[in-house]
Amino acid sequence: MANTPTDYNLFGGGVSDLFAGFGQGIKAGAAQIEGSQYREAASFSRFNEDITNRSTELKQYQQQRQAYQSIGQQEASTAANGFSMSGSGIDLLRSSTQQAALEHAVIGQQGQVQALGYEEQAKSYDAMAAASDKASEASKFGEIGSFVSGAIKIGAVAAML
Repeated sequence: MANTPTDYNLFGGGVSDLFAGFGQGIKAGAAQIEGSQYREAASFSRFNEDITNRSTELKQYQQQRQAYQSIGQQEASTAANGFSMSGSGIDLLRSSTQQAALEHAVIGQQGQVQALGYEEQAKSYDAMAAASDKASEASKFGEIGSFVSGAIKIGAVAAML
């Protein structure tokens, strides 16, 4: 049988499919690497979330300790000056106690907001890792399909010879 342009096109398509298969294999490997990087980033975000929670607890403890010291000094100063715990002395202590409670709550809220940010970041990285895994799987199927298609096309040309 004579070599026709169709034969050459079919053979060229087969070779092209084989090289596309190699490209799909490389793409699948890259997607796997990308997925592992996203999983590592998610791990770092969870680690940062844990550090933030612990740091917030420490900040709240430090703030509470300072508040107790300040209130204790106010009580001692009031008593040392011969004033009783009434009137403006009690007003001052009440105000200091309220301020300390407010600071404690603000520190807790700020820490919680930051920790939730890290948690959301970790979830986002998990989703990107899952997408990379799916892309890798799709590329592997594409690789197989390209090799099969290339083999069929080249086989068809060989059968025509």
